Amino acid sequence: MTAAAGANGKISPSGVVNVDAAGIQGFTLAPDPNYHVTDVVVDGNSVGAVASYTFTNVLANHTIAATFAINDTLDGLYVGTLVLSAVGSGECVGADLQANDIGKINNSTVSITTQQQYDVTAIVRSFSTGLFCTYKGNTRSGLFAANDASDRTCNSEILLQCTNGNSRILIPVGSTITASVSGNTASGIVATTFNVLREDSTGKRFAVGGLTTQETFNATRR
Repeated sequence: MTAAAGANGKISPSGVVNVDAAGIQGFTLAPDPNYHVTDVVVDGNSVGAVASYTFTNVLANHTIAATFAINDTLDGLYVGTLVLSAVGSGECVGADLQANDIGKINNSTVSITTQQQYDVTAIVRSFSTGLFCTYKGNTRSGLFAANDASDRTCNSEILLQCTNGNSRILIPVGSTITASVSGNTASGIVATTFNVLREDSTGKRFAVGGLTTQETFNATRR
């Protein structure tokens, strides 16, 4: 028997394999990380994207070959950067973010980790707004989407200092994250809405408006 594997995967055993007459011989396919089996061809005929194949009652020469391709889903761990791309309203906070943080990467990060085959967790840390959220959702055909209906946990409140001397408290009220994947890179948008509060000398809080932010990200699979 002759067993061969294409790039980005292995077949075991491989090469020329001797089998006793009327014997049994099994083969196992092992794609590299972030790859999957696309097809297994036995004696010139496809048997599909199987993980293993077994010959029984071997009485002649046989061939088996496997091919592999990169995953088209958000499998694995992606790590990248967030860039603040848009700010709407938000009183002095919004004005400061608009003027000073649009287009800056700073230390913001986004990571996406596969928990199971289709269940993923995304963690967003935004240096610009102080947002720290963990999202849980699922991926299908290379698209990850999480929203308020999904399992989303954010830091309860964020304190920001405005350049005019005022301090403001941001309370996250809604956030969505969408991402698409191509090969080993993912890109998407994190959009968040905040309530903006001010606090007087007695500790009493007053609503002074809302703040919306949109951050784009690009991440690479590790």
